[in-house]
Amino acid sequence: MFIGTGIQYCFIRNLHSYSHNFYFSYFLRVLTGALGCIFLCLSVNRFGRRGILLLSAIITGLSSLLLLALTQYLCGALVLVLSVLGLLFSQALAMLSAFFASEVMPTVVRGGCLGLVLASGCMGMAASSMMELQNNRGYFLHHVIFASFAVLSVLSIMLLPESKRKPLPDSLKDGESQRRPPLFLSREDTLPLLYTRRGASEYNPDNYSRLVSATRKMLIKDNLPYKIVVPSQSPLLPSNSEVHCILEGEALREDLS
Repeated sequence: MFIGTGIQYCFIRNLHSYSHNFYFSYFLRVLTGALGCIFLCLSVNRFGRRGILLLSAIITGLSSLLLLALTQYLCGALVLVLSVLGLLFSQALAMLSAFFASEVMPTVVRGGCLGLVLASGCMGMAASSMMELQNNRGYFLHHVIFASFAVLSVLSIMLLPESKRKPLPDSLKDGESQRRPPLFLSREDTLPLLYTRRGASEYNPDNYSRLVSATRKMLIKDNLPYKIVVPSQSPLLPSNSEVHCILEGEALREDLS
């Protein structure tokens, strides 16, 4: 959502030359937002959240890159089309990001994650407002950064799962068990969202039980390979009864003497 709201200023700035009305850019932003919402209502439930989000990111990134590199070589009509198209799909990208995050995140962390997504959208709008306050100083750097983020977001969206007609995850375990379907290959979820390679555990209960049973059988058998020989000689220290008898004998010997 940060990319969708922050890159809108890059498209609106190219439209200032077509109208000097102060409210033109604001009305155009509201109009493209309404069209983007209608586009999402008609396409998301049919083609899936992940596919439409990926399409919006691709069109937004391509429009931004073309305007960044070829603005001085393109005709005015093509610049207008690319600006309006990029603004439309950037609005759709921002709205679908919040909607998609509320479906993918587990219930235990959904409120906090959705708050972070909306806060990132506010940061993108704040970046656009700062550019207007600084009289477009640093506009080229602003355009380069957000165009690069839009291209990188395409790779990130490909790692997300599909949430169409799926139950909302309740726990973190349900969220980790989500699957990301392959694009343009099949409609079945086959790839795990998070692939963790589990190493072989050192403790195996089957091997431990076998070891215990084998040791017990060895101790029960008489024909052991070795025997523990108990020494036949008396211990070096006398027992308590022997000490008592010795003391009584010495006491009797003293009385007789």
